[in-house]
Amino acid sequence: MNEDNQKGKPLNFSQATLGSKITIEKKLIEKYDIYAAKAKKTSKFAIFISFILTSLSIKLFLNGNWVIGIITIILALISLFLFFMFRGVAIGGAFESGLLVPGMIVNTNPIEIVVLANISNSEDEQKKQYACKKTKVKLPLHQITLGEKVPCVAMFGGANNGIYTNFEPRPLVWACSSFEEITSEINRIDQSDWEYLDVVKNKVPKLEENQIALFNNNHEFTEVK
Repeated sequence: MNEDNQKGKPLNFSQATLGSKITIEKKLIEKYDIYAAKAKKTSKFAIFISFILTSLSIKLFLNGNWVIGIITIILALISLFLFFMFRGVAIGGAFESGLLVPGMIVNTNPIEIVVLANISNSEDEQKKQYACKKTKVKLPLHQITLGEKVPCVAMFGGANNGIYTNFEPRPLVWACSSFEEITSEINRIDQSDWEYLDVVKNKVPKLEENQIALFNNNHEFTEVK
C-alpha cells in the first residue's frame, strides 16, 4: 500500500479510505476537541447503564428468569461496547480512524470553517455525494486568513438511501502541534477536493448544528440534510 494513501484504523466495522498520519497529543484533544468532551460524557453514561443491566441480569438469573436475564445481559454487553467506542473517540480515536478531508476558513471573526466530505457510504466513485458543513472553531497554529486550508478528519453518523446524514469535522490542530505534519496532511488530500471546496465554500447556506449542505458534481447547492 502506498504510504500516502494510508487508510484510517478500523472503527465500527468500517475503515476510512484516507486516514491522517499525525502525532496525536491527548492534551490538545482535551483542550480543543468539543466532540471528544461529548463522547466522554456518553461513555460514562454507557458504562453506568452496563453496570446496572449486569447487576439486574444476575438477579434475574438467580430468580430463574433466564429469558429476560439473557436479554438483559445482551443489552449490558451492547452498552459496554458503546462505552469502549465512545471512550476511544474521546481519547483520540477519531484522529486515527476518521476520514482525512479538506476545510477552509470562510470567516475570521469569529473563526468559521467550511469542511467538505464525500458522504456516500459506497467506495464507488460514481456514487460520490459531496456535502459541506460550516462550523465555528478554535484553530491554534493556523494563521487565520480567509481561504486558509484547514485539514480535518470527519466522523460520520446516520445513514439513509446510501448516504450519511451528518458528519463531525475535527481540525487536525485539535490533536497535533506540528506545523510540518499539518502541512504534510494538506498535501495528502486530493487537489481536486481542495479545488471543489474553494468553489463551493461561499455557497453554503446558514445551517443548524447537525445539518449539512449537499452539492452536485457541477458545484451547485441542492439541499440541506
